Amino acid sequence: MGHLLLLQVGAHPPTELDPFVLVLQASLVVKLVLLVLVAMSIACWFIIGQKVMRLRQANVQSARFLDAFWAKDAGPWKAERLEAIYAQMGPLSASPLARVFHAGYVELAKITQGDKSPTGSDLESVERALKRAAGNEMTQLENQL
Repeated sequence: MGHLLLLQVGAHPPTELDPFVLVLQASLVVKLVLLVLVAMSIACWFIIGQKVMRLRQANVQSARFLDAFWAKDAGPWKAERLEAIYAQMGPLSASPLARVFHAGYVELAKITQGDKSPTGSDLESVERALKRAAGNEMTQLENQL
């Protein structure tokens, strides 16, 4: 009986819901909202792609840094070994681990400039520099997430 009522009023149920026809028949406000949604989607995908490439680059360069840092043929842990690692860091600018190492190395170099051995407070200064650099790197990696 409900179907008869629809037919009597003259309303015809849609036979097909074509999205393109619906968009073309939509009002200007609906079309503007859809346009904004499409633009925001494109922007999000651009940010996602950029972030994926950045994380992949950081991962690859961090693996290279760790290979150089933990190299078995590098010899004992002495100042010369740290200097050699520091010298290899040029092409690893996208590695967060290399940048944290750089911050610690620079702080340790400041402390040991006068040929003195680091004290407990000096080592705490290096630890603070490492924590600060690690925090900065995390902030950069989490940017735009």
